[in-house]
Amino acid sequence: MNELATTQQTTVIQKNESVRHVIVQLESNIKKYNQEHQLAEPDCPLSHVFAPGAYARTIFIPKDTVLVGKIHKHAHLNMLMQGCVSVAAEEGPILMEAPRVMSSKAGTKRVVFTHTNTIWTTVHLTESTDLEAIEEQIIAKTYEEFDALQDGEVLQLLPLVRQEEEL
Repeated sequence: MNELATTQQTTVIQKNESVRHVIVQLESNIKKYNQEHQLAEPDCPLSHVFAPGAYARTIFIPKDTVLVGKIHKHAHLNMLMQGCVSVAAEEGPILMEAPRVMSSKAGTKRVVFTHTNTIWTTVHLTESTDLEAIEEQIIAKTYEEFDALQDGEVLQLLPLVRQEEEL
């Protein structure tokens, strides 16, 4: 009998300030270099698919491209549909090959280098079909914004924990 393997993990990435700093600095250096040399952003077409309560975003990334992703506010699914990539994030570097399905923790921001043409899909829970509204719901603009959101969520939960302790 075949068994399906499942993994259970925490839903928020463990903070690593030194790695965060390197990722943000790299992103800034790439933008600055591209501006100084009048280079265009890589051509990475997106496609969007909606289902009740869910949104899937698929990106095509050409071979030999370096991209720095965004900071996601919530845990979500990722599917590496095609390709081979090197990824660096707070959890450390990893080489990934398609097909691969994984769960990303809230707070994840990745640096990705594509060894081959790559297709990557993320799936987010939302009722919205407005791309700007979805971006606002799922993306933190900075690590500081993400950390403040996490601190706020913890503070909102404290009264509930205290109620449970009293019971």
